[in-house]
Amino acid sequence: MASGGVSALARKAYASQLNIQEPAPKKQKYPDAPQRLSCPHALVFTDEDLEGVTVPHDDALVVVAIISNFMVKKILVDSGLIMRFTIVVTFFALFAFSFLHGSSSTTTKHYIVYMGDHSYPDSDSVISANHQMLASVVGSIDGAQQAVVHHYTKSFRGFSAMLTEEQAEKLSESESVVSVFESHTIHLHTTHSWEFLRVDSINQYNQLPIDVKSDMIIGVIDTGKEFGRKPIAKISRTVTVLKTRPAPVVASFSSKGPNKIAPSIIKPDITAPGVNILAAWSPVATAETAGRPVDYNIISGTSMACPHVSAIAAIIKSVHPSWSPAAIQSAIMTTATVLDNTQRPILSSLEESASTPFDYGSGHVNPVAALDPGLVYDFNFNDAYDFICNEKNITLRDALRFTGKYVPCKNPPVPIYNLNYPSIGVTDMSGSLSVDRTVTYYGEGPTVYVASVMQPPGVNVMVRPNQLKFSKAGDKKSFMIDFKPYKDSNGRFVSGELIWSNLNGVHRVRSPIVLHVLSV
Repeated sequence: MASGGVSALARKAYASQLNIQEPAPKKQKYPDAPQRLSCPHALVFTDEDLEGVTVPHDDALVVVAIISNFMVKKILVDSGLIMRFTIVVTFFALFAFSFLHGSSSTTTKHYIVYMGDHSYPDSDSVISANHQMLASVVGSIDGAQQAVVHHYTKSFRGFSAMLTEEQAEKLSESESVVSVFESHTIHLHTTHSWEFLRVDSINQYNQLPIDVKSDMIIGVIDTGKEFGRKPIAKISRTVTVLKTRPAPVVASFSSKGPNKIAPSIIKPDITAPGVNILAAWSPVATAETAGRPVDYNIISGTSMACPHVSAIAAIIKSVHPSWSPAAIQSAIMTTATVLDNTQRPILSSLEESASTPFDYGSGHVNPVAALDPGLVYDFNFNDAYDFICNEKNITLRDALRFTGKYVPCKNPPVPIYNLNYPSIGVTDMSGSLSVDRTVTYYGEGPTVYVASVMQPPGVNVMVRPNQLKFSKAGDKKSFMIDFKPYKDSNGRFVSGELIWSNLNGVHRVRSPIVLHVLSV
């Protein structure tokens, strides 16, 4: 570039970068008058030392001039009023040359470098290794630290950084790199899950300040079971079906109980949408996508139900930030529905018959009601230790001790069925027994809750006391459920339910009951 000004070639090159159409030169009536441009946010250079440049804009704006060597030029800015001011801008000639010619070697983009699992002892070790790898393509550790945007150090190793195409390509050739891809902003959208779950009607959540909704990180542990050695796939014409009745229906492949490790803890806990869900998919090609990279996929299973419940847990946590995971779990479980959209018991597609708690757990998730459950069953680490210390959990207890974790155990141990869980289960029951539970009140002002019971076949159930009086939020009340069987269950499980309702009928806190009676 010449040192006396900005050449016509440079002007055209930069204008093309911004997709600006240069106006045809006009003879000015007054040489000192500013030259007006019709396009907003315009930037035009003239060969006459940048004299008389006007940029229309509704508000404040900034005009940038790229000038080789040291130049001082006068620029006019039109923002309602024409103001004259002086800008001093200095760029090295080398940078200006690269910029104007669009060299790809200095054009950086945001890339994500994924390296899969790692065996580093801590996050600092991962970060150090990431800097070393990045330095191999940018030239120095300092350059690597400046280029990096984020490190992934927990469940997998990776980082994101501002890289040129050449640098990204070089990193992708490393043996320790699984994939390198450009970062893109993907806007959240969905089809009918939230409409089906009536999330749009949650006024409490829609009225929250934005900062209350943020900063929620949810981890999903997927324990779904797969079965079938010779699966058969059937491909049919694609048809969109909305407002299906009856719905929901428990899928035949859905994870079902009883709980093999601790049968007295009813499993599953909850049911959520999980059939033919269209969702975002990792861009890394896998066998499930026939070796092709895809951005979206349609799949079914617990892996799809879990994200729905996780999102609902995030909503509850944002409204009740002090709640424990157990309290959030309780809110989701005790407000779930066991009726479909025809107001009949949820069906099981496997048998086309009414489902049981071993099919749907506490029911189908109801996010609107879960925000305001009324009462919650909460438990802490000590309660979890009592559960682990039970003699029937010896495998789990020994596994924890093997890892070096000290498990304080009571003698005699607390029965498993007395874990303060939102559901109530007892296995191998011989004769009468009583189960303890404690609820915490979350509401406004004094209230009274009354118990009602749907008794399991062959068992009489009594709740003591059958009324709980609360004066303020945070109050805790304990009660006992007495079971007196008069007929064994013949090797089967029998089910019922306990519901706590407040006097105004707004809240119904439901707990399924599942019993296995050996003898009376």
